[in-house]
Amino acid sequence: MARKASIDKTADRHDPLIEGFLQAISAMRAASPNTLAAYRRDLFDCQMGLAKNGQTLAACNVDELRAVISWWHQRQLSPRSVARRLSALRQFMGWAVEDGLRSDNPTPLDRQSIFAGLTSQKPERSRDRLPA
Repeated sequence: MARKASIDKTADRHDPLIEGFLQAISAMRAASPNTLAAYRRDLFDCQMGLAKNGQTLAACNVDELRAVISWWHQRQLSPRSVARRLSALRQFMGWAVEDGLRSDNPTPLDRQSIFAGLTSQKPERSRDRLPA
């Protein structure tokens, strides 16, 4: 519960880039307030991880994103939480490129690419597990 509270505190901060993305998906998809709040929390959490290394969502590269993923695993986030954050991050980066805010998308489409160098920390997918 303490971890959730600290993440929720960061959601009170205003980041124009994240807010622009949220406005865009709200307009395009008629996303619910709960969906927008989840995207906001996930993107602010990523932004916090990037800030630890002096980086931002607007200027990060794939290696810096791998460091954030590693940080998520160090915090023992569930595979589902990591997957949700990655989904929000991929959508954000796609939007940023499409809107001309970034020249590249550092989130590879291939799941294996983003986890290169993190093989021991790659989240286990439920379908990869053997039945008990």
